Amino acid sequence: MPNLTPQIVSEDLVKYKDKFEAVIPSYINVERMFQVVSSEVANNPLILRCSQKSILSSVLEACYHGVEPSSITGHGSLVPFQKTCKFILGYRGIVELAHRAGHTIWGYGIFENDPAKEVQLGSNPTIIHTKLLHGDRGKMIGAYAVADLGVGKPRKYYYMTREELHVHSKYSKQPRIWENHPEAMAVKSCIRMLGKTLGTTNVNLQSGRKLTDAERFALATRSSDDPHSGLTVDIDSGEFKYIDAEDTNSNEDNKNGEFKPTKITKQVPSFSKQKEGGDKQTEERLSTSKSKARKKEATV
Repeated sequence: MPNLTPQIVSEDLVKYKDKFEAVIPSYINVERMFQVVSSEVANNPLILRCSQKSILSSVLEACYHGVEPSSITGHGSLVPFQKTCKFILGYRGIVELAHRAGHTIWGYGIFENDPAKEVQLGSNPTIIHTKLLHGDRGKMIGAYAVADLGVGKPRKYYYMTREELHVHSKYSKQPRIWENHPEAMAVKSCIRMLGKTLGTTNVNLQSGRKLTDAERFALATRSSDDPHSGLTVDIDSGEFKYIDAEDTNSNEDNKNGEFKPTKITKQVPSFSKQKEGGDKQTEERLSTSKSKARKKEATV
């Protein structure tokens, strides 16, 4: 098999153009998306060591989210993990998706030398935080994210302590990002957790259907920096798989360097056409999965 080149990747993008156009938001130009991907591949040769399928699947996932995988904007990026390319949604990408869904979200890290730092819970939850404008702010002791839901609705926030952030960072396979950008990664984690409390929007991944902005934000809150978990999409079958980080063995790879998650907790067909009786088969699989889960809980 010939080595991958930027030209081959560009040709592959055109080959699968119909699939990308089927899911990308109308306000994002697919040709512009291809230009961004080509630029990222040219600037990061390690991506060319990944399988063609994983690169294309990562681009398709970016299209589903409705953000460009650009290291310049910070909305998202294509990250090589050995021979697997993974789409990683950036902190700014999650904020952008929140804004499109009608939420105004912001967040900050809290440092030990900041003059005012107070987190109030109870019936009137609020955060009081004043940033130290000059001098050493000390170590980061926590982070938070706030959502303004509009006129007449109370603001919501999510706070994480330094210890909670440390535990959360263990799920990432990019420890250097946490070391180099601790506040951005901490705020990103808080935004993800906050997003899960803003509603119960179900992501409906039906055949050939573009997601709504609310669904894209819901999808973003389930994204992961771990190549073994989160939401991934198969470029050929069009299937989305949601993999729980706690149900995977992050230390085991196969001989070819491709990651093989051990358990899949949710699997939804995407734009691939279902055969007659497919819905019934899907219901039977889900019913079987739920039955196994109940048996497992009963033995604990």
